[in-house]
Amino acid sequence: MRWIRSAIFVLSMVILSGWLQRLKKKSSITRSQIEETYVMEVPSALSNACMVMFLIGLVAFIGFSILFYRQIGDVTIGHLNFAMIFALIGLLGFISCLRWKIVVHGNEITLYNVFKGKKTIYVEQIDQAVRGAKGQLEIYVSGKKVKTIDSLATNFETFYDMLENNGIEVEYDDESRAVTMTERNGINRWRKRCSLWI
Repeated sequence: MRWIRSAIFVLSMVILSGWLQRLKKKSSITRSQIEETYVMEVPSALSNACMVMFLIGLVAFIGFSILFYRQIGDVTIGHLNFAMIFALIGLLGFISCLRWKIVVHGNEITLYNVFKGKKTIYVEQIDQAVRGAKGQLEIYVSGKKVKTIDSLATNFETFYDMLENNGIEVEYDDESRAVTMTERNGINRWRKRCSLWI
């Protein structure tokens, strides 16, 4: 009976991960002559790391299940619980990576949050944009912060340029002014640090 439950769990997780991977493979940017449409998403390295974490937990769960039910070694129910929790954390991280995105279609910006529903704002509603010390971009509408966008998100520079082209001045934190100004001039700060060592 336990084998059947374990097999159903493993099979459902494999099917779910395949379905989520298929959802992830959507086009991220399309350009037309009239309006520009693009999607900002979490970097694929993070979503892939979460998927690898899920698969490692799943393989560990299967391996521990076989060892536990055949009573080989000192495998306990704690091993099974650890592997299942590890797989679930990876799966939840991957689902969160899939749900977090920003779709820009012309002047319409649709924000998809992990826990909240989607929210649509327009470029004209943005009061303020602040670039933080770590390169993140905070968007404010009516004095309230609605979204923080990491600089590693896909199409970040396209979004940043769109804000500047629409007359929204991006303010800088005092700590980030030097770093972001060199980034905006096209100099990669890591490349600059590496060139000092050569």
